[in-house]
Amino acid sequence: NFSDIEYVESLSEFVRIHRRGLPSVMSLMRLKNIEEILPENHFMRVHRSYIVNLDNIQAIERNRISFGHKEYIPVSEQYRGDLKDFLEGRKG
Repeated sequence: NFSDIEYVESLSEFVRIHRRGLPSVMSLMRLKNIEEILPENHFMRVHRSYIVNLDNIQAIERNRISFGHKEYIPVSEQYRGDLKDFLEGRKG
């Protein structure tokens, strides 16, 4: 279920899918391949190693995304503009 996914983390040839309140899942797949599968209106790549579920973000501070727990996902400079555009579009 896409809504359970908080973020997807690249681990070279594998991805780890971090799910809200559920154990994470590992899969033999490249991040680029899973990026093509996930619905782009709900998921965004924010770093070369991370895709986040935009609907589950709790906070963004100092170029880091939080899902309400102690883990932070970095937002790289390359993807910062896309995230900013998305957030501004949600405000309007």
